[in-house]
Amino acid sequence: MKSFSSSSTPDGRILLENYGLTVYKAQMLEDCLRIILVAAELQGRVEFDRTTDLRLKAGDDDLLLACLGPMIKVLKANNKSGDTDSFTKMLSEANQARNLLVHRFFVENGTDLLNAAGRLSLNDQMERIFIKIVQALLVSEGLRDKLFQEWGISKAEMQRRADDLRRQFGADI
Repeated sequence: MKSFSSSSTPDGRILLENYGLTVYKAQMLEDCLRIILVAAELQGRVEFDRTTDLRLKAGDDDLLLACLGPMIKVLKANNKSGDTDSFTKMLSEANQARNLLVHRFFVENGTDLLNAAGRLSLNDQMERIFIKIVQALLVSEGLRDKLFQEWGISKAEMQRRADDLRRQFGADI
């Protein structure tokens, strides 16, 4: 396997690995929210229009393109009286952290890449972003699992079904 990194320093490589892992966790969060919205919609807990609320051109066909921000707005709009906003607040903070990471992190901090102290500082900043995203992901996974359990589908059954799909369509899914 060939590295795409031009960094010759071990800490520079670690920084880029941590960046990749953090972005991956953000993608997992986004995917988990898609599942939550569809499951909650099927259970009659939320209502939303894919074209208007999620800004998708082809509705169901584009659902995999739904972004965190619009999905969080859908969840906020569907809060019932007495619901706390702690979940959507956590999601909003994770989304802000994700947006910083993906859109501006290295551009705003480029000079810090030039020396070891700067790279260490960047890694510390990225760790805080990582923690926000992973916390939101863990809570989201718990909610997703709860929604499936209400349908009588256990976590083990979800894993079995995912494994069946992998065998059917190949390991790339």
